[in-house]
Amino acid sequence: MGFDYQVKTAKEHLGGGSWQSQEHLRTQTRWEERRGAISRHYDNKLVVATAGHEQRTQRLGNYDLRGAHRFDPAKAQRMLVQLPDLQPDAVADLGKAALSKSAGADCMLASGAQHRRGFVFTGAFENQNWTQILLPMLSTWYRTDEGQMVPVTLNGQSGRIAGMRLASMRKARKLAAWILVILLLIGLAAAWALGALASAYELTNILLPLICLGLPLVLGLAAVPLLWAGRWNAAQKRQNEPLE
Repeated sequence: MGFDYQVKTAKEHLGGGSWQSQEHLRTQTRWEERRGAISRHYDNKLVVATAGHEQRTQRLGNYDLRGAHRFDPAKAQRMLVQLPDLQPDAVADLGKAALSKSAGADCMLASGAQHRRGFVFTGAFENQNWTQILLPMLSTWYRTDEGQMVPVTLNGQSGRIAGMRLASMRKARKLAAWILVILLLIGLAAAWALGALASAYELTNILLPLICLGLPLVLGLAAVPLLWAGRWNAAQKRQNEPLE
C-alpha cells in the first residue's frame, strides 16, 4: 500500500544582492507491504456473455446501467432475446479479476492508503450466482437501388446508430443528369451570345477554343455527384462490418 506524506525542502536563490531561501512542500509516497484477510459480498460484477459484445459496444456505445430493473417476462413476448454463447466457466477469470479489483479498493480504504500496487488476492470465491443483464438493441434494414437489404442497428438507450449509410447511385445519376442538362443549356446560351458578339467584332476564331475548354468543365461538374456517391459508399463498406 502507498501512503502519501509531505516533505519540506528549501531552495536557495540569489536575489537583491543576497541569497534567499524559499521553502517548498512536495508529496512523496511511502510503500509498505500489508497482509490481511477479507470476507465481503459483492454484487453485480459484469463480464461479457457473448463473443460479439466488445464489437457492439465499440459501434453502438456503452450503456448506462444505473437504471436497470428486474426483467419482466411479459415484455419478452414482443422482442428477441439472444442467449449467451459464452459459458460462465469461460469468463470466470474475468469475474474474479473484477472481484479482486473491488477487494483491493476496500483493502486500500481500510488501511488508509492512497495508492496500491501489486495487489494479490488468494482465496475462494464462494456463493457465486450468475445472472444475465439484457441490453436493448434495435435492428432494422433498408434496401439499396439494387434491392439488397442493408441491416442497421441502434442502441436502444442512446439511439446511436451502427450500419452502412449507403448513398443512392440512382439519385446520384439523376442529379448528374440534371446538372448536365442545366449546364449545357447555360453553355448553349453563352455560346450563342458569344457567337453573336464574335461575329460583330470578327472574333469567330476564338469561339471554338472556348467551347473546347468549357465542354470538359461541364462534364466534370456533372460527374461530381457520381464520384462523391461512389467514394462515400466505398468508405462506408470499409468502415462498417456486420455486427455479430
